[in-house]
Amino acid sequence: MKTLFDHAKMPEMSSENRIHSHSARRWLREQEIGALVASARKSIGALQRGWLAGIVDGEGTIIIYPPTKRKGNGYSRGWQVQLSIANTDESVILRVCELSEKMTGTQGNCHWRKGTNRPMCHWVVTSRAALIILRVIEPAMVGKRARAKLAIAMQERMTRGYGRRSEGARMAENEHEERRKLMGAFHREAVAKGQRREL
Repeated sequence: MKTLFDHAKMPEMSSENRIHSHSARRWLREQEIGALVASARKSIGALQRGWLAGIVDGEGTIIIYPPTKRKGNGYSRGWQVQLSIANTDESVILRVCELSEKMTGTQGNCHWRKGTNRPMCHWVVTSRAALIILRVIEPAMVGKRARAKLAIAMQERMTRGYGRRSEGARMAENEHEERRKLMGAFHREAVAKGQRREL
């Protein structure tokens, strides 16, 4: 079965200017992200993109989680971008799931929680799925557009593998610093909007 990698043409490599294997893999990841976003954008119409952007603006939450350390060495979770929507109307969440599946191939995770007056249905996607959806709807967003752009920038760094000298290597300290800067900007934007509690 063909994948998006099958359609990507590798950059030319000469003896004077060889591309390291990790750089080539990063180039392939960029081609894959672009192709996935283009395909997702075509999978739903402008009206649907606008509707979903409005739902995220009004009922959605965009979060960047920093790494969580566990006891001993290592991390229990790395950097993560999460997009979620909470609503008491099940039909709204079902519609969100439908659009998510069209764009990313996954409906996302849904679960019910106890609300103030009525049960609340929560829909959640993370990482690459969140990146694709945010890239598609960001131009139509208003209230949370700045936050969406920062989350996109963060997830793109992770998806493209910035900061690793080779596949599987530990992240370089300068990449940690770049991610911390994005996280700081994300916090300041939320504080400016009076929504620091979302973080």
